[in-house]
Amino acid sequence: MRNYRPKALINGYKLNLDPDTKYIAVPKKHRKEEIMVYYQDDEMLITRSKKPEKELQFEDKFNRGKYTLQYFEWKPDVGQVSIFQNIEVMKQIKAKLS
Repeated sequence: MRNYRPKALINGYKLNLDPDTKYIAVPKKHRKEEIMVYYQDDEMLITRSKKPEKELQFEDKFNRGKYTLQYFEWKPDVGQVSIFQNIEVMKQIKAKLS
């Protein structure tokens, strides 16, 4: 599981999506595994199977090629996150005992 801490949330109107909704941008290269997103005091789990609301490609400002960002609606899930964290901890304990 990868941890990701964005600097800011993106307003939907900047993406031509719902203007009242906030979105989180995640680099596509990080989608090979589940991502735990932390923003301020909230957290959200993005699973590999979750589909992005939008995907945009940008030119790197240092001329290193292109990169892709995937945008997800920001919906922090307090209860679900703790369940997944407990499962992850149990997997680690089981691996140590084996």
